Amino acid sequence: MNLVARYLEEGRVVPADPQAALDWYRRAAEAGDFRGQANLASILLHQGEVAAAVALLRQALAHGSPAFLERIRPELATSPHPEIRTLVAAHAPE
Repeated sequence: MNLVARYLEEGRVVPADPQAALDWYRRAAEAGDFRGQANLASILLHQGEVAAAVALLRQALAHGSPAFLERIRPELATSPHPEIRTLVAAHAPE
C-alpha cells in the first residue's frame, strides 16, 4: 500500500494524484506499515497537523526496521517542530 501511495504521490508509472496518495498512505498506516505511518505523518506535518503526525511517528519509531530508523532519526532530529525533535530524542538508540 505504501508503494502504491508513493507512485501516486510522485507520478511514477501512473499520473500523480495527491489525494489518492494520501488515502493509500492512510490505509498503509492503519494497517501498521511503519513507512506508511512516516509518510502520512510527513504530509500531515505539511498540513499543520502536528499532533496527528507525532502520534504516527511514535508508532513508526516503535516498529520501524533498523535501517529505516537509521535513516529517519537524523531527519526527524532536525525538524522545525519541537514536538518531533523531542519524540526522536526519546527514541534514541541506547
